[in-house]
Amino acid sequence: MFRNELCPVDFYTVEFPSGHVENFIDMKTSARIRAGASTIEFSPPEKCAVFERAYLTRQRLSDNGISMMLGSGSCDDVYTRSFYGMYKLPNFVRIACILKVAIPDHPLEIRPVTSLERVALCNVLHTLKAENKLDKIHRIKSRLKRFEAKEESNLFPFVFPIYPTRDKDEKVLDYRIFAVGVGWDQIKNKWRDKTVFETISTAKNSNFAITVTYDIDEDGIISSNLILEDRIKESEARQKEILGEI
Repeated sequence: MFRNELCPVDFYTVEFPSGHVENFIDMKTSARIRAGASTIEFSPPEKCAVFERAYLTRQRLSDNGISMMLGSGSCDDVYTRSFYGMYKLPNFVRIACILKVAIPDHPLEIRPVTSLERVALCNVLHTLKAENKLDKIHRIKSRLKRFEAKEESNLFPFVFPIYPTRDKDEKVLDYRIFAVGVGWDQIKNKWRDKTVFETISTAKNSNFAITVTYDIDEDGIISSNLILEDRIKESEARQKEILGEI
C-alpha cells in the first residue's frame, strides 16, 4: 500500500564478524533470548506488531523484506503515527532504515561510538590477560578509567531496538533489529545526512562503527546506505604503541 506522504525505509542485514551486508531482512528466522541459565526462542519478526501492520514492499508471507513505507512524525498516516507513538519518537526524527545486525550464537549490544584510544586499550587488555601479565593489566585498567563508554539508551531517539524485546538483564543471541533515524537540522533546514553508532559483542573481531547515511536528492528521491568501520583493525597501530609504552 503506497501513500503520497510516505517514503520507503530501506531494510539492511549486516553479518558480523564478516561485515557482509544484504539489502533485505529475513522475516521468518527467530532470535533467541538468554535469561539466566535459560535460552528462549523469540517469535520471528513477521509476527512482531511493528511489521505485521507495516506497508511492506514485499509480500508479508515471503522470507525477505526489502523496505516499508513510513513518513515523519507529523505525517497523517495512521501507521506512521502508531509507529512514532509506540516508540515515543519526537517529530524531529525521521527513520532512515531498519537494520538487522547478526552475530550467530553471540549476544550483541550497541552504544555511541567510543574513542579509538579506548578501543586500543581494551584490546591490549585482552592480550595481557591471555598472557597473564598482571602488573601491566593494572596499568591498562587505570588508563581505561579515563574513557567513558555510554550505553545503548544514550542513542535514543536516533537508534533504538524494535526486535526482539527484552528485560534489562537479558541478552539477545543471534541478531537484533534496530530502527535508525536522522534528526532535523534547524540551521540548514533539512534532514541530517548520517547517524553513527558502535556494535560490541563477545564474538571475536566484532567491534564495528556503523554509519547510516541519508540523502534526499533534487527530485525528492530518498536513499540510504551503510558504511562499516572495523574499529579493532583501525586501532592496531595504536595497540602496538601502547604495548611498547608499558
